[in-house]
Amino acid sequence: MSFIIPSDAYGERTSSLQAIITQAEGISLFSNRVAADEAKLAEYAWECLTNVSLAEEFMISRWTAEIVRGPSSVLADRWIGQTEKWRGAIGAVIGEMHRRYSSPPHADRVKPPVWPVAGTINIFGPTFVANEATYRRCQSVSKSRGEADLCWLAACFVEKLVDAALVAELFGDENPSNPFIPLLLLCAANLMPIGGTNGRFCLYAFDTEAESTASP
Repeated sequence: MSFIIPSDAYGERTSSLQAIITQAEGISLFSNRVAADEAKLAEYAWECLTNVSLAEEFMISRWTAEIVRGPSSVLADRWIGQTEKWRGAIGAVIGEMHRRYSSPPHADRVKPPVWPVAGTINIFGPTFVANEATYRRCQSVSKSRGEADLCWLAACFVEKLVDAALVAELFGDENPSNPFIPLLLLCAANLMPIGGTNGRFCLYAFDTEAESTASP
């Protein structure tokens, strides 16, 4: 069942918040829905990445998109290592955003139904990606407990991106360009942003029918 925000809940931000929620509800991790055309997929990935407008260290539009296909074991291979630095930096940006908007007058906008505790910006009511269905999917596609746990960790990271997109959009008058929406568009296309290193940004595509491959 879709999560519907009352039309008057967040003033002029309501419709854009609802659009993000609709986008998030369409994300289905660990399902074979990735496009077959590698060239078109890479082009779409590049288009999304060029619209990620974060700080200088996040200028991933300057990097080459590396699309890695394969089962969940491929994600496990890429998740741990140098790509962790980018995800950690994303977490720091989100933390700073929370600190900025968690006190008056900003906190006055933070209220139900998306934020069930008025004024508390880091508690969300709905869960769109890291839910029970995704947890069961992580279990079913993995060959070991460790692999399943890592898949779930990745799902929680995507959920964090959804949460960040909602916060940035709530304060869209101060953030005219929401940097998290392009990352959500990638997730909706079954391209999970893993992180970048050495000029290459890794996007993981769950695909049990493909050998473990990476775009050139």
